[in-house]
Amino acid sequence: MLRAPFSQENNDRSLGFKTRPICVGLSLNWLKQRAEYESTGSGPSNAIERMEYLQSFAGTVTARVSQNFYLMEHKEGIEPYRERFLASQASASGS
Repeated sequence: MLRAPFSQENNDRSLGFKTRPICVGLSLNWLKQRAEYESTGSGPSNAIERMEYLQSFAGTVTARVSQNFYLMEHKEGIEPYRERFLASQASASGS
């Protein structure tokens, strides 16, 4: 897993989103999942472990997590370019 020193400013500039709210969002989502698991017995039971894992980053951000969130947030905007890129790659290779 790739880790890089956390820089809120670099994330804002290069990706156009803030990583800190993502961590808060993940935390809230996992707490919600944990509460659902405790009340219904279904769903993921490891939300607390995920919270502890997220806490263990202690000032670092996982580049892959940031990339995945960026792609998820911008999927609709990226998809047409991706399709064009794949089409150009296919035509360049002659298939």
